[in-house]
Amino acid sequence: MKGLGYNYADIWGSNNDPRWQVSEVSATEISTATHDVRCKRESRVPTVLLSVETKLQADYIRRHAKDFSKIKHNLAKVYEHSLEVVGPRRAG
Repeated sequence: MKGLGYNYADIWGSNNDPRWQVSEVSATEISTATHDVRCKRESRVPTVLLSVETKLQADYIRRHAKDFSKIKHNLAKVYEHSLEVVGPRRAG
């Protein structure tokens, strides 16, 4: 974005610009958004963010596998109890 004349502190700056907190969309806002999307695509920001987030979540799941197993078991019990109340689901 800097190369296009914008001076945002981080990748969220253009999205969070206070100038856009109005009801009418301006030509400046559209132009900024267009440039922002182009820059993010060219720099692969969404791909990198997704990769990092996926890694963080996978690591968290691995570290807390026992907790997730308990949650899964508890959800299965809730489901079983719900069937006692409403009966089995029928196709159709």
